[in-house]
Amino acid sequence: MVETALVQEVDLPAIVGQFLINVRLEDLIVELVQNELDAGSTATSIRFGPDSLVCEGDGEPIDEDGWARLRKTLGAGHQVPVKPDGIGTKNHGLRTGFLLGDDIVVESAGERLVLTLCGDPDRPGTFHPGTWPKEADSGAPARGTGFCDTRTP
Repeated sequence: MVETALVQEVDLPAIVGQFLINVRLEDLIVELVQNELDAGSTATSIRFGPDSLVCEGDGEPIDEDGWARLRKTLGAGHQVPVKPDGIGTKNHGLRTGFLLGDDIVVESAGERLVLTLCGDPDRPGTFHPGTWPKEADSGAPARGTGFCDTRTP
């Protein structure tokens, strides 16, 4: 029997690995500032610690389309809309944080989402990029956004 339906497949770890080879750490700072400008922040703080990089701003909270974009490991524009009137449109920049650590935590409006490079619970530490489900977080800012990139020992 001949298959007649269009097939769209991707080897996600290979794509993410190739993406990370082609970005620079400086791109992360540019991305964080661009996101803060897009959110209308009037104040942004970026702090470097021994095990983390933290960015906090006082702009608008992440909306539902923003959370949907964050759930995508890479890309936006087909299954989820691109950010309207924003500087970034491809949904790639924040993932540059994976050059620093295995987990990227995004907090806004009392919720958090964790993007990870090692998300296979059966094989801890193996390269398996993805995003954990959004969850309530009483420590997340009510307004603005918090970003934390953490190193995994």
